[in-house]
Amino acid sequence: MSEAPSVLAQLFPIQISKFMTEWMSYDPSAELKKFAGKVGLIAGGHDLQVPVGDAELLHQSKPGAKYFLFEEMNHVLKDAPLDRFQNFAVYNQPNKPITEGLASAIQQIVLSEN
Repeated sequence: MSEAPSVLAQLFPIQISKFMTEWMSYDPSAELKKFAGKVGLIAGGHDLQVPVGDAELLHQSKPGAKYFLFEEMNHVLKDAPLDRFQNFAVYNQPNKPITEGLASAIQQIVLSEN
């Protein structure tokens, strides 16, 4: 096997390559089906890193899970525009509050019976 390009070596140092290889071999839907505990799924419609479809697939795997979709929420749990540049700018706004209703959704998950 040839060596990885240097740019990849910087992103994935050898120290974590075993972890990354194992982690990427898991099917989250299959693992979720095996889990007997309480499950909450929260998705953001403006999340540029994890598409809403991924959360919907997980919810199909575990229909009894509490599922919340916040249309304007991005990956850092804050409302943001869909525009990529403006969305990522929100990542560096520590004083911007989390999406309205998110704390309540988390509370519902934690306090739910299943």
